[in-house]
Amino acid sequence: MMRTLLLALLLLFPACLEYEIVVTTVVKPDGTAARTLAIREKKDKKTWERFEPPAAPYAVEGDDDKGFTAKAELKPGTHPAGLRVRLGDVEEGAPAPPSADGTVSVEAADLLIGTLLRYEERIAIGADPGRFRAALPRWNELGLRYTIETLRIAFPEIDFKEVETKARAEFLPAFDRAVVAAHFSAQVLVTEARAQGRLDEAAAGRLLAVAAKEFAPLDVAVTLPEGPPFDDGELEAASEKAARQLLGRLFAPLKAEDRAKVIDAVLDEESLSEAGEQAMEKLFPGEQAQEKLARDAQAFFCDALGAYIAYGLVDSFDLRFRVEMPGILLRANGELSHLPAVTWRLEQGDLILAPPVLSAMSFVPREGAPGEGWDGAAIDRIAKALAEVPAGQRVALEGLVAKALEVGWPDDPAGLEGEEAAAAYEAIRDAVKAAVPPEPPPSAK
Repeated sequence: MMRTLLLALLLLFPACLEYEIVVTTVVKPDGTAARTLAIREKKDKKTWERFEPPAAPYAVEGDDDKGFTAKAELKPGTHPAGLRVRLGDVEEGAPAPPSADGTVSVEAADLLIGTLLRYEERIAIGADPGRFRAALPRWNELGLRYTIETLRIAFPEIDFKEVETKARAEFLPAFDRAVVAAHFSAQVLVTEARAQGRLDEAAAGRLLAVAAKEFAPLDVAVTLPEGPPFDDGELEAASEKAARQLLGRLFAPLKAEDRAKVIDAVLDEESLSEAGEQAMEKLFPGEQAQEKLARDAQAFFCDALGAYIAYGLVDSFDLRFRVEMPGILLRANGELSHLPAVTWRLEQGDLILAPPVLSAMSFVPREGAPGEGWDGAAIDRIAKALAEVPAGQRVALEGLVAKALEVGWPDDPAGLEGEEAAAAYEAIRDAVKAAVPPEPPPSAK
């Protein structure tokens, strides 16, 4: 319903930019980290068109031609990520638009037999689902007004009064519910897929299936192609069929012949262009009113999908992240082909709907502990058990573990008081014994 309105607004969007961004974080055994952001705009040299310069604790140097570098030394804890995407276009003479900054967190936990290090980076995209859902009815109403006005100009012989009345009473409320449900389901699916490191074509297929299901109350019933891989022709056919079904519901009050003619026109980008321009001028007279509408629409879609698509629709983003973790890497949701570093590469399609979260965890054994063979699940059990040990039991546990690292691990330790301390000791002892690599067979010696 808002399709023709969006096509008109696209003409007001700015030209494309091309960004190449490399973020490197080097984590040290004590949990401190050295962080570097290299930001370069390769085409029009407007580096701060889409991004705000990183704030403290980052120090920024460089220029548009060579690119900018921001560096910071971070203590353990959570800090601004430094990649501050702007939630609006830069306008001459106007205040800088607000920006969204993600977070980078490095935690160091003492597990008595070593240090557990966790890295997590949340990349801000500027989406605000609550604000999007609150504004959705107003924008759907605007889309309806624009669509009906355009059609009245293009088809003066057709009476759209009943269409408009029924749309407000029945179609728009159902359409709002379907969009909200599909948006929420899409966020959940994208978040889960990213957490599992599998935001692939299969996840996209599930996303399409969920969206189609949410629109079933509006008489949308399509058969999606089996996949992956998906057949582009089948996808396009399913999309057109769904659009026709949706428009068929909207224009149901019209006579069959008029309904078919109107649906064909709405789905043809060219046939309503002149009528759409007249409708735009009637509803939003003057260049300033139309430019404000375009800005408001971008803010609305930023809340729904994020700034990278709303304000950078025709821009190119190539974001590469690299984290170097000390010790033994236990788990990560990135690419492991460049160990000891974990890497991620994100493009515009990765920066919509839900903020990407990058994570890695490593373990640095203490002297006397095995240097390899550690298991992430065992380390998790130790961390959980230690968190439950009361402060009054901790000192005795620390002394026992320190002694065990030197002389060995007794099955029945003496001197421990409390079930929590005993449980933590058992978790540590079992993990140490399991981490010792087995003796190679005699034939391999």
